[in-house]
Amino acid sequence: MGDALSSLLAFIVAISVLVAVHEYGHYIVGRWTGMKVLRFSIGFGKPLWTWIGKGNDRTEYCVAAIPVGGYVRFLDSREGPIDPEDDGRAFNQRPIAARIAVLLAGPMFNFLFAIFAYWLLFVYGVPAIKPAIGDVVPDSYASVAGLERGDRIIAVGDVATPDWEAALVSMLDQMTDDGRVPMRLESENGRQRTVVIDVGEDKTRLTEPGLLFDGLGFSPWQAPVMISETSDGGRALEAGLKAGDRLLMIDGKEIRQTSDVSAALQPKAEQTVTLEVERDGRVMTLDAVPEARDVDGQMLGFLGVTVSSDWGELAYMRKYGLIESVSRATARMWS
Repeated sequence: MGDALSSLLAFIVAISVLVAVHEYGHYIVGRWTGMKVLRFSIGFGKPLWTWIGKGNDRTEYCVAAIPVGGYVRFLDSREGPIDPEDDGRAFNQRPIAARIAVLLAGPMFNFLFAIFAYWLLFVYGVPAIKPAIGDVVPDSYASVAGLERGDRIIAVGDVATPDWEAALVSMLDQMTDDGRVPMRLESENGRQRTVVIDVGEDKTRLTEPGLLFDGLGFSPWQAPVMISETSDGGRALEAGLKAGDRLLMIDGKEIRQTSDVSAALQPKAEQTVTLEVERDGRVMTLDAVPEARDVDGQMLGFLGVTVSSDWGELAYMRKYGLIESVSRATARMWS
């Protein structure tokens, strides 16, 4: 109930902000083009709060009871007689260009607000993962070049790679150029070295979408899946699982990401599963029986655990410069 109420309140706040920005666009452009504003309302229905603005226009600002929209009411001579001093300030009396500008201003302000919000996000920092090497396939391009599990990609060519996005873009740029991908790597012991992945004429195939990692023969490092919380009285506690355990396998299937846990447990309602976990550096095997729960008419298995990925120092908040944040915010809007 609490989560539902929180979600509802968050939805109302989000809608109210978007409506306020949208209607402000109509309002301010109307003012700029000489129109008289009678009312600026956030929400519909009975006003909950009203304030009369200063100045000759005496615009009424209000927040209404139904927070799913809003409106700006302009003076309009078609609705009745207007005072002589307001002649020429009615919406229908202004030039057609001004009226079009007012109509377009709402969506335009929403668009600009979205760019501004993304800009703030990039300036403040967005979650990022430093690029590190996971499994390396023997005799692959990556293996021949000397990549090893745990290596972190510091740079590709002359371009620093603070996260996987930068690493992938630089790798593709280098590969499409001459089929050679020079990398500066840092091993887990802190030693740095330079390697070159040379794919030769295979570069065309490997730059096809989805083929890069498989073609080069390595995968990004995956954070270990940890049990962060166990439910009181749940099947996990009965089986001996503890917060801080690292999940390695369930019924012989390797657990590489958090979604693997539910995929392995849900089909096993009220059936015994074997879990391989690591605790305090020691690998141990435990048996558990997932509890059956009805989810949309289907009985699924649950152990009563919360799992998370432990990225450690690889996870950080990447902050961008003021100018770069503008280009990234604009690109995000069009993506």
